[in-house]
Amino acid sequence: METTFAPAGLAVFLLIVCLITRESTEAKLRSMRMELMGLRSKERTLAEQVKAIQKTASQIRAGMMRMSRTKETTGHVVIDLFRKLTTLYEFIRQEPMPPVPDPDGAVSGGEEVAA
Repeated sequence: METTFAPAGLAVFLLIVCLITRESTEAKLRSMRMELMGLRSKERTLAEQVKAIQKTASQIRAGMMRMSRTKETTGHVVIDLFRKLTTLYEFIRQEPMPPVPDPDGAVSGGEEVAA
């Protein structure tokens, strides 16, 4: 009779070990699942931040391009206006226009500005 109890006892022991192992494995899996969900949430947040940064960078580039074009256009308008004012001055006074001080400190004449 003892020989039949030994395998039954061993079977019960193995069943208990399996249940304990299963519980600990399930607990680890739950923990890993929660961690994975947190990482996915963080990934979505970071992806949204990357998109926002890319959009901002694109807007900055577009603004810089517009600013550059405006600067070029303004420069051409100023040069054209200076030429016309020089012509008007010379027409009214019947003499060449005197040199005009450059904002950077240099002195320029009407012909030197024509760039």
